[in-house]
Amino acid sequence: MKIKNEEILTKLAELTKAIAKINERLSVITAPPTVPEPKPTVNEEQAGHPIPLEYQELVNTLLNKKFKVHVDYKPDQVAFEFAILVPKEYSNAGENHWNTYGEDRRSKVIQNAYGANGVREWVLQVYDNLTPEVRSAITYDRAQL
Repeated sequence: MKIKNEEILTKLAELTKAIAKINERLSVITAPPTVPEPKPTVNEEQAGHPIPLEYQELVNTLLNKKFKVHVDYKPDQVAFEFAILVPKEYSNAGENHWNTYGEDRRSKVIQNAYGANGVREWVLQVYDNLTPEVRSAITYDRAQL
């Protein structure tokens, strides 16, 4: 039995078409579905204790993005310690305070039941404690950031 070159070429063309169809199907199957990722509800910057984004957004909105937040959860209490780290440019703490502690930390223990409302009240209290000049600088920088 002798096979002709034409038969070989015909079979080779059929195999090439079949492989192309298989590759086309594989590309459809292996393409990952495009599902939008859900927005995270916590800020992972703080190791060990995630910060709810709602708290950080309150600070960013009422103060500005230069202020940092630290949350220390109290496992044996129904409260958490919420701290606002005031940047040096806005701080009314003296130079001795900065030399001793290296930061201007405004902390308050907030009941879990108060949550974001307790955080909002504390942020506003910290803001009210600053001088009018500093408050206007914070507001101006908020618009710039």
